[in-house]
This record gives sequence, C-alpha cells and structure tokens, in this order.
Amino acid sequence: DRFFAFVAGLTLIHILWATGMNLLYGYTGLMPLMFAGIAGISAYIVVGLTGSWGWSFWAALPAGAVAASAIGVVLGLPSLRLKGFYFTLCSLVIQTVITLGFVFFVNLTNGDTGISQIPPPILPGGAPLTGTAYDLVLSAVAVAGVVVLIAIVNSDFGRRLIAIREDDVLAETLGIDVTRQKMLAFFVGSLFAAVGGALYAPYVGFISPRSFDVLISLNIWLMVAF
Repeated sequence: DRFFAFVAGLTLIHILWATGMNLLYGYTGLMPLMFAGIAGISAYIVVGLTGSWGWSFWAALPAGAVAASAIGVVLGLPSLRLKGFYFTLCSLVIQTVITLGFVFFVNLTNGDTGISQIPPPILPGGAPLTGTAYDLVLSAVAVAGVVVLIAIVNSDFGRRLIAIREDDVLAETLGIDVTRQKMLAFFVGSLFAAVGGALYAPYVGFISPRSFDVLISLNIWLMVAF
C-alpha cells in the first residue's frame, strides 16, 4: 500500500510541475524545456540550507523557491525574446547547462553520486513529516497550485498572457509589454517548479542530476500536452 501511496505522492508533485508548465505552454505559448532544471536548483538549495546551514525546511522552502525562480529568469532572459521553436531550443540548451552544473559542481551537489538520506521536514511539534501526512501536504499544495492557476488565468495578467499566445505582435501594438509579461509568467511558472522541487527532495530522500534532467522536463510537458 505504501508503494502506491509513494507513486501517488510523486504524481502530485508532477501535477504541481505540470500546472506551472501549463501557465507557460498552455496560456503563454512558451515551451520551456528547462523546467526540471529550475526544480533541481530549488531542491539543491533547500537541501543545502537545511543540511549545511541548519535552516528549518519551512524557512528554506520559500527561500529556495524564490532564489531558483530568480535564477531561472536570469538564465532564461535571453530566450524570452524568442518564440516557438527557437525559444524551445534555447531552453533546451539552458537545461543542459544546468544539468552539467549539477554534475561538475561536486562540492555543492555531490555530482553524479547525488545526495542521499535527506531528512524529512519537521512539524512544529517536533515530529517528522512522513507517510500519509506528507501525502496530504502534497495533495493540498497540488490543489492550491491549480486554484492559483485558475485565478491567474481569469485575471488581467492571464488575459494578457493569452493575448500574447494568440498574437504577440498584435499584443505589442495594443500596448502590452510582451517581454515583461513573458518574464513575469516565467517567474510565476518557475515558482511552481521550484516548490515542487523543494518538496520532492525530502519526499524521495535522494536527489542527483538525473532527478532533474531534460527527460523530466519532457515528461512534464507531455502531461500538459495530453
């Protein structure tokens, strides 16, 4: 039974990632194949803060998520002026660079060996967050992510993103700053990926470069496409 619950937990994390991807691919018209890399940056930051610096997981999660999303925007900024196949190709290159960083910055990531025995988050009462309780947290976060996406899509910001998806040249002539809106969408979408990455690390208890390579990004995109 625990095996199926574990698979369900991983599915919930992937749903959170797919929700962020949906904001970019479904509503903005961008296909970022560096999504898993952003999740990985967040996971490594959170593991480093909780392990080496002694932070609480609940403090490290927002710090790691925001930092990873900001790094993702900085790395992806050159590609945001592109569209279609060229944006996807550029994001693929960035994902490759991130994965190579995970492999070669051994002092920070432990390279291909990965980081194992990642402890679970500690609840306010001092008990570890494991098992069914962790699954319930993942369920709540996944549902909250979908609710946030619906709110964004129905907002003025969401309507601007849809206009960019339909015709970015026309959107520009109507006064929409296309690059700025794409950058904001990329940051918000990256937050979904980063939060999912932060939750993934202690849930699985192990991370390595292969946990966040381009195949994971493709899997997330396929979830949205289907």
